[in-house]
Amino acid sequence: MSLCLLAYTVIVLFYKQFYFFIKYKNVFMFNIYSFLNKKWYFDKIYNSLISIKLLSFFITLFYLVDKGILEFFGPKEISTILYDNSKLVSKKQTGYIPNYLYSMAFYSLILLFLICIIDLFF
Repeated sequence: MSLCLLAYTVIVLFYKQFYFFIKYKNVFMFNIYSFLNKKWYFDKIYNSLISIKLLSFFITLFYLVDKGILEFFGPKEISTILYDNSKLVSKKQTGYIPNYLYSMAFYSLILLFLICIIDLFF
């Protein structure tokens, strides 16, 4: 308790002396001190320009995905789609290494082609 009181007293004394020195001794420093001591409302600018727009975007995204797509398809439809696709992929697995190498080469060429196309346009 006494340490807190001592720290408070020291801060008040130094603040008053500092303010007195700036106000009466140096006009330029007083102007800088007054300029920096005001509220700048950065939080309001950030809130109005960024936070509100992001919040509205994610609320829209929530209603589109959660209330729209997921409720339209439902868990039964999604599981059926995943099951059918896994059956399709399991038919492609033959166990022969050359088939895997050909498919990796083919998909690598497709990826390289897509990267080149993206690089051309952007």
